[in-house]
Amino acid sequence: MTAERRARSSVVSRRVALAVAVGFAALVAALLDDGTVAAVGVFGAVVAGWGGSAVAAERKRRVAVGSVALAVGSALLVAGLVLAMLAGATGYAPLVVGTFVVAVATGEEFSADGVTRFKRGVSESAFLCLVALFALVVWDLFVASGVLWAVVVGVFSVAVSDPLGALWWLQIFVLAVGVLVDRAARAVALWTPDGDAASGGLVDRFRLAPGDVPRWYVGALLVQFFGANVLSGLVESFLATRPVLDRVVETVLLSGVVHAALGGVAVIMALVAFASVLQRATVFWTGTSPGYTLAYAAGGFAAIALSVSWAAFVALSAAVGGPDPTASSGSLFVTLGPAVPVLAAALGTVLATAALVLLVRALVARTRPTTGVAAGAVLLFAGTVFLAEALPAVVVAVGAGASLLVWDLGAHTLGLERDLRGVGPPMRTELVHATAVAAALVGGVVLATAVGYLFVPLPVSGEHATVALALTMLSVVAFAFAFRR
Repeated sequence: MTAERRARSSVVSRRVALAVAVGFAALVAALLDDGTVAAVGVFGAVVAGWGGSAVAAERKRRVAVGSVALAVGSALLVAGLVLAMLAGATGYAPLVVGTFVVAVATGEEFSADGVTRFKRGVSESAFLCLVALFALVVWDLFVASGVLWAVVVGVFSVAVSDPLGALWWLQIFVLAVGVLVDRAARAVALWTPDGDAASGGLVDRFRLAPGDVPRWYVGALLVQFFGANVLSGLVESFLATRPVLDRVVETVLLSGVVHAALGGVAVIMALVAFASVLQRATVFWTGTSPGYTLAYAAGGFAAIALSVSWAAFVALSAAVGGPDPTASSGSLFVTLGPAVPVLAAALGTVLATAALVLLVRALVARTRPTTGVAAGAVLLFAGTVFLAEALPAVVVAVGAGASLLVWDLGAHTLGLERDLRGVGPPMRTELVHATAVAAALVGGVVLATAVGYLFVPLPVSGEHATVALALTMLSVVAFAFAFRR
């Protein structure tokens, strides 16, 4: 048998163990009242478990898909748990968590480099989410709330209130445009191959470095600023005696057209300069392997896209079905406030899921390879016990048998891999073992259910589940012992 077929047989046993856990959890969700929606948690557990293993891979495409799967699966996992609790099925939580633990334990093993890659994937996505949270908060506090627009309107109102003030602010705008043109020209020079595409001609006439402003001119600006209150009345009296000059001053200075044009140019130059800063920050963040960095952060990009889409949906719904949500603040921009709690929740779920993945992997590394599967089987059995009163006796017995089957398949496969040092057993051996154990467990479940219904008289029919659970454990242990003999 080739190495590929040996590895494939091991993968089959792991997938069967995971399929049993998923099938039983889905069955319980379908039988519970309003528990169908809780099956979302089972799907999220499988997706997040696979994503946790894929993030630790070496191929960029698999890492990117795994990062997105970890983010989306974590959100679905937590959403399923919350929906189950809201539906009154708190006992369903151990089944979801147990399915996730089984998915992690039966996934690809982590090497030392794999743990490092997994931590980097989580940290890159978390860092991107934190940056996006900061940007969303700043946008909502200063832009969407109307504060920035109010500041701009206030500055222009003050700038064109009187002739001397308009002249002073006009000089400030010209200086600001000159400095920003210099910054923007430097940024454009970095983007061009030869580095001098933004120099020469008109650009050199307007670009101005802060150190190029003469000190005497700075002093003159200070004198104008502090002497404006004293000279304002004299200037207005002088212009009142000369109507033509007064009309020119009102058209050029007090109308705000020149100030607005300079302000628009300043905003454009500032955006160009900020783009250069953003580019350098991105280069520093991605480092020497930008492809891997973006692949690790794919989950963060997905979380940001979903949260912003949700905020846009909320804003659009409010605009179509009710009053404009920005009308009270006077802002011209849409608020992205609903994206903040969604993104924060997504970040929290990813971190919690990643911590659970590392916990399971640490237990496996420090104890035995079968510890993870055993923990998942215990959680599945605990969920069966908690929901015993709400489920039929047959389902309770099946749950006990399913938890033991998950443990046996996972433990058998992982134990053989440990003993054979990575060389998987033949697929025929795996199939024979799985069939024999499944037959023994089915026999035990059938026997326990029959005894509980036919030979144990109970005044309350709901107590059959508890009896079936106890009898299932006794019969399963007996059958397993006989099979081992």
